[in-house]
Amino acid sequence: RTSPPIPGPTDDARKRLYAWAKDNGCACEHIRLERFDNDQTRVVAAATIGANDVVIRVPARLHLRATDDDAMGVAAFARTHNLDATLALALRLCAEAVADDSFWIQYVRCLPATFDVPTFWAWEDVARLRGSASFRRACMSRCAAARSFVLVTRSLGEEASSALSLDYERWRWALGAVQT
Repeated sequence: RTSPPIPGPTDDARKRLYAWAKDNGCACEHIRLERFDNDQTRVVAAATIGANDVVIRVPARLHLRATDDDAMGVAAFARTHNLDATLALALRLCAEAVADDSFWIQYVRCLPATFDVPTFWAWEDVARLRGSASFRRACMSRCAAARSFVLVTRSLGEEASSALSLDYERWRWALGAVQT
């Protein structure tokens, strides 16, 4: 495929996520952030990691789920409108991305701007798959993203969609994060 590589988070965003994770109970003693020659910060092993060693422990309260009740009421909205888990979690991610006081903001800022899923592929890349089983799946994925956007925005209504700054690009981004 000829699509461009996926952009990554900034070094500052990585450092803030690492600090946030440690401050909120993640056991990170086997990893650390390290600066490389290409001016990128990456997560690396802090010591030799043996077979079956726990590398990082993430407490359940740091698992972002669509089913948890949240301040913006996304989980309740998803239940009321029978959204499946994928759509509900994408909507939750959209809400967290625009909330000034979001507990998850350090995590959200570390997500890539695009993802390697068909909703982000150029049509030329999808067309190159013609004749394969992947072509049909890629087309269905792109159509499903558009259909789900219409479904969610209609269910939300104009005022709520506006409050979430929910446009197709933001929806596509959140859906890409959830699908990956």
